[in-house]
Amino acid sequence: MSSGFYGGTLFRFPLRKWPSRLSSKSYTTTKVKALFEAFIEEARLILLFLKNIDTIGIYETSWNDKEKNIFSVCIKESLKASIRDIKQKFIQMALRPYCPPYEMSYEVEIEEFRTGVYKQEHKFMITNRAGSESKRLMELASILHHLPWVGVATPLDFNSAKVDFGKGRVFCYLPLPPESDVRTGFNVHIQASFGLTDNRRNLKWPGPECQNDDSAEWNILLLNDMISKAYSNHVYNLTQLKYSSKDIVQIVNSIIPNMDIVQGHWRNVLEPLFRDLSDKAVFWSNSCGGRWISLKEAVIDRLADPSANIPLDVSDVVLKVLKEAGEPVITPPVHAMKAIDKYVFPIYSTIQEITPSYVRKVLKRETTDSRKGFPTNQLEYSPRSHHLGSQRWTATRKLLSQTSSVTQNDQNNDGLQGQASFIWHSLLDTSEKLLLLKFIVKDEDFADLKGIPLLPLADKTFAKFHPNRYSTDPNSAIFIASRNNPQALFYGGLERFLDETIDSDLYECLRKVALDPDNHNKSSISPTQLVILTVSLVPGLLSESLPHDWKNPNLAQVLFF
Repeated sequence: MSSGFYGGTLFRFPLRKWPSRLSSKSYTTTKVKALFEAFIEEARLILLFLKNIDTIGIYETSWNDKEKNIFSVCIKESLKASIRDIKQKFIQMALRPYCPPYEMSYEVEIEEFRTGVYKQEHKFMITNRAGSESKRLMELASILHHLPWVGVATPLDFNSAKVDFGKGRVFCYLPLPPESDVRTGFNVHIQASFGLTDNRRNLKWPGPECQNDDSAEWNILLLNDMISKAYSNHVYNLTQLKYSSKDIVQIVNSIIPNMDIVQGHWRNVLEPLFRDLSDKAVFWSNSCGGRWISLKEAVIDRLADPSANIPLDVSDVVLKVLKEAGEPVITPPVHAMKAIDKYVFPIYSTIQEITPSYVRKVLKRETTDSRKGFPTNQLEYSPRSHHLGSQRWTATRKLLSQTSSVTQNDQNNDGLQGQASFIWHSLLDTSEKLLLLKFIVKDEDFADLKGIPLLPLADKTFAKFHPNRYSTDPNSAIFIASRNNPQALFYGGLERFLDETIDSDLYECLRKVALDPDNHNKSSISPTQLVILTVSLVPGLLSESLPHDWKNPNLAQVLFF
């Protein structure tokens, strides 16, 4: 100080030891230390958006003029030079007349040192954006002498599992006081050359006190045009970082705004932000080993929504099958889904969701699974040794197989490559198959079940659903027995009956669509091969189920006595 030159910036504060005629407010040593503690509390944030300063220190001097560093905060030494170059380039671009949009994004590590107490490191991702295509905004920049500069910063805290929404701060190069009228409700820190009130503690917004105020209009334009774009690009930039996907997914989900807590004028950011995010690969899908995808190419999972009324075990099986099929399923956080419904779906109505119809389509489509060599054209009929000796039942089974083959050809002609269904089918146990069936019949579009091998049979195997005209193809029917006409009447032939032990709701759902052979239009085609077992069918089926040798006329009187 005695040299008369100091290579930095000095701020002189009138720290009075006693009242004076100018002010009665005095500062004791305790009050000064309290001010320093308040500064230290948020010191890690102060360096985020400053143009040139990369180190701040607090020193104490004793009566013998010895200096003692009690605290310092700085950008990590190994990063200072590169970050200084990045900032200088950005400032040069931002100072250009009528600056076109320009962005930069980088990581920064900030270190805190407190003598004899601790050393802490804080990592942030920062995105800065300068310039705009808005003529009015650039016009106001010239009038107000403000730089069209905005920034967004996110702490890369991978150790925090809890998300506290609304902790983001507002910066005008330095952080503004955390008071209610400058709270955003975002989880990111936002910087801009805002128009401030005279005390530089608050932002100007359109209203009775700021009518026709250029600064208030400027602030709104920053939100609509620049901050929304910087925010959406910042989210995308986070997905490109070289950290574990688990850590990045947690952070990305946490900074997608919760629109219920976004404050006042800051809600202007939401609509352009979410519409911009819909085009960006910022939603995580576990398919194909895990990847980031956009809303337009995603399949949205709402199965956990209480309004969907889908049991957890059912949704788990559905998601398992879709994952194995490589489907781009995403499960956005609840707060993100709410905003997507409000701002994105009205303009992108074609976004796919998990529905019974969609799952049926996946089940029937050719699987692009890499596991080659699986048999792909088999019905899951397990050869069983029934004590039937009946050629009729063997022929019936063969006919069913042929019918399924014909159905498969019809299906392929429809453009649905279902031959690989055995691949996903072999991954599920019996209980899972029944849960999957329970989901895909939820919309009761039974005709669309064609070709899906999930019809549960009494012999604990599964057959393919197919439409049927019973009057012309009675042998392909799968019967639903009743108390008056039970399955126990027949010896063997379990593959001709619906499994009675399945979930009662599912059983009744399938029974509802079954054809009643005594009351139907013979020219009509039933959506499935299910047929109610009526009294009129019992004699014929009893005769068919008998072993061939028993039908010898010489034995008939003995057998039926």
